[in-house]
Amino acid sequence: MSNRVGVYIARSADGGATWPVQHQVPFQEVNPILTDQFGGSIAIDSLGGVNVIWWEAEPFTVLGAVHHTYTLYYARYQDFAFANGSPPHAVRQLYQWDSRDYLDDLGDYQWIVAVDQKIYVAYCGNITNPGSSGTIQVVVRQITLEEP
Repeated sequence: MSNRVGVYIARSADGGATWPVQHQVPFQEVNPILTDQFGGSIAIDSLGGVNVIWWEAEPFTVLGAVHHTYTLYYARYQDFAFANGSPPHAVRQLYQWDSRDYLDDLGDYQWIVAVDQKIYVAYCGNITNPGSSGTIQVVVRQITLEEP
């Protein structure tokens, strides 16, 4: 990793013919110069909020070996406010693990869905027997909407 990959969201006002405003979801990690964002997923809730989840991978070194801390984040933009350059209303850390303990590809799968005013996210986590042929569980949780 560490190719300075980012997650962007965009809005089209003409049915997808053009995408004039693109906004990068803000980095949350301590060292954004070395951190990558990936695996973005999006859902629009019934209040017009744009809900985004994404992973960030921040490298660290232990005894000369490079590892990564992977963190899953959630953010909500009210009424496409990102089109005006506004920051997200809420950013929350949902889950974290590092590559010394778990497989590097654990964070490749995550989902978000909006049902009325409820947001549900699902991601891989809660590994048993890390470092071997352990079991990966899918975690499903509800996010409570916070109004600005």
